[in-house]
Amino acid sequence: MPYIIKQKLNLLADLAGIRQERKKVLVAEPEEYLLGLYAGYLAAQGFEVERCNNLDGIRASAKSFLPDLMVLSTGWNGYFLELVNHLAYLKNNFSGLPVVTVGYGVGSEQLKQLMLAGISGHLDRRLTKPQDIAHVVKAVLNY
Repeated sequence: MPYIIKQKLNLLADLAGIRQERKKVLVAEPEEYLLGLYAGYLAAQGFEVERCNNLDGIRASAKSFLPDLMVLSTGWNGYFLELVNHLAYLKNNFSGLPVVTVGYGVGSEQLKQLMLAGISGHLDRRLTKPQDIAHVVKAVLNY
């Protein structure tokens, strides 16, 4: 089922108060420790979570899992332009998919590129706890 149709059906079900399924979050993070931490905390908050620790696997994971939101690390060392290309792909092929990036050391020019690529928000990892990520995910998804 195309992504936009799935999102519209979910919205209608939410409005009718009949939706029972959990919201789906794709977490893409190269560091296994942080991937487990974020995914575990989101799962404990009631989200269905898919993990991806490979930048090249993001597209396939998004196609197969059809997330309601993606938490995407900016910590793919040396691969920032690839990350921006993946974001552009997601924006073009998964219309309406909110993407929240998490990372550190993102300069203003890089943040501008991320925003132009369509992110919904960015969290600085140095100032963020896993529960903060869950709060943002809940706010963006109205969950």
